[in-house]
Amino acid sequence: MKEKLTILAAVFSVMLNIAFAGSYLLHRWANSPASPKSVNTQPHIYTELDLSPQQIRSFEVIRKSFDAEALRIGSEIRSGQLQLIRLLAAPAADRQAVETEAKQIQAAQGLMRERVVDHLLATSAILTPEQRARFFALITERLQQTERPHPPWMPSPKTDRGGAKQ
Repeated sequence: MKEKLTILAAVFSVMLNIAFAGSYLLHRWANSPASPKSVNTQPHIYTELDLSPQQIRSFEVIRKSFDAEALRIGSEIRSGQLQLIRLLAAPAADRQAVETEAKQIQAAQGLMRERVVDHLLATSAILTPEQRARFFALITERLQQTERPHPPWMPSPKTDRGGAKQ
């Protein structure tokens, strides 16, 4: 029984982390220049900070480096998620293999969280105190406006079971 609860807790934890990482990456993609204009409803955050030309160059270097690493780690997470689903879908799921894969996914998600923190610290270091306050206020505002994370196979928390907005 305890072993089943451990597996269930690990799978639930992985699913929550998947939802959080997916929401973050979707938000990043929606605000990137490569996304369709219909999705990109907000300007990039640095356009709202009154940055100097040097700050813009620094910001773009930091962002490009972070974006490349986020894509790499995100791909690793996605690959692990797909492998986990394959393991769980097997007629006789190997519990040890499932736990091992779940731990690998969690490690990659932990690395992603570390990189996000590093990115935010590096970005805020190039800002004046006023810009820094505005930067984090904008991040807070945007997080409050975004939909709560949820697994892709579940209905949006903003809709009821019939698909109507709440």
